Amino acid sequence: MELDHAGYLLRPAASGAAVAAVAQSITVVDAQLARRTALAAHGAVEDVALAPGGRHAAVIDEEGLRLLEVYRDNLRWRVVGKSHACHFDRSGDALWVVRPAAQPSGARLELRDAGNGAVRLRANLEDPFGGSAFTLAPSPDPDGILVWIAAESDTRTVAATIHQGALDIRDLPHHGGYPLEPIPESTDYLLVHEGALERRAWADHAVADALDWPWIQEEDLAVLPLSSRYALWASRSGRLHLVDAVDMAYVEEVGVEGRRPAPLREYVPASEDSRWGTDLQQFCVSGDHVILQYGDTTLASVAISELLP
Repeated sequence: MELDHAGYLLRPAASGAAVAAVAQSITVVDAQLARRTALAAHGAVEDVALAPGGRHAAVIDEEGLRLLEVYRDNLRWRVVGKSHACHFDRSGDALWVVRPAAQPSGARLELRDAGNGAVRLRANLEDPFGGSAFTLAPSPDPDGILVWIAAESDTRTVAATIHQGALDIRDLPHHGGYPLEPIPESTDYLLVHEGALERRAWADHAVADALDWPWIQEEDLAVLPLSSRYALWASRSGRLHLVDAVDMAYVEEVGVEGRRPAPLREYVPASEDSRWGTDLQQFCVSGDHVILQYGDTTLASVAISELLP
């Protein structure tokens, strides 16, 4: 599939994904990349989120936060002013939002009713770096959310959980690296950290096992769990490696039709990089498919069953 705008943010739901440009354009597709609708944005897009059932979307742009009906682009409610990030809870009945805090440094995490926008719970977040970017990600805890706080030199992950009618905010012990990725049907998660893939237990965050990045001529990137056993581990040169996250072992390299690894200059003519790779930009899981973005505008969808041994 070819987008009519560049893809900047790729945000999944079980029903499909929303792909946002840097400004103004947001395309919603299903898991097989059938185009469902286009959502309007006003100026720069800060974040976008799809509800699990696909009926509603939240958009953060220069006019603030809006919750929309996807098929009709009808406005349900809005919050004027700056917001950083948004993410629906697992039921789709509530929306997690990160907004600026009153103090000079830090932010405020809110859980809002998806029906009317009312704030159910809120808590303050610290910014250990100052001027950081905030991103929301799913938590292994069904009643929680993860906040990834990123600066140029370091990152932190904070877990927020609903406990006795309030938000319990806890710093996770690992610093640096990418956001942790919950493993489906498991209480463990995967974390890419300092050239290794770690499997950790959510209960105490202890490292159960680890796999060092074995491909010397490539740099590691993000990991994407596909099932309770397998995950895709990407390289910065756009190659995809299937790993066994139970035995923590390499399985095989995965190639997507039409985007097989080749000398990088074939995908990026201006590149003088002699390594092989692709122009992979980002990927996500939507239902039983993996959606991948190549270059600025090309989307591919592959059934997870086709990637597994």
